[in-house]
Amino acid sequence: MSSEDREAQEDELLALASIYDGDEFRKAESVQGGETRIYLDLPQNFKIFVSGQRVSGSRVICPL
Repeated sequence: MSSEDREAQEDELLALASIYDGDEFRKAESVQGGETRIYLDLPQNFKIFVSGQRVSGSRVICPL
């Protein structure tokens, strides 16, 4: 990744950190990236179906 791309990504991460509070978005300290958490109030019979390929390094946790 070029230094311009890294700088642009860092700017985007800083923008996300300024928009969302610490419970919703957390910028990673040791690597380039961050973590997003989404909190929803869902109906009792709500179901999530996911298809596609798993992306390495990604994690989805759905405590329903």
